[in-house]
Amino acid sequence: MLALSRVATSNADSQTQTRRRRLADADSQTQTRRRRLADADSQTQTRRFA
Repeated sequence: MLALSRVATSNADSQTQTRRRRLADADSQTQTRRRRLADADSQTQTRRFA
């Protein structure tokens, strides 16, 4: 019985890590999106000055 519960625990642990990885991916995608927005914003400002 102990071995079974250990397997279940490690399984849940790996699922948690996978979830964290997904969250980190989503976070980096959000940061990339923000960078794109900032780029577009600076291009708009450059156009205004030009």
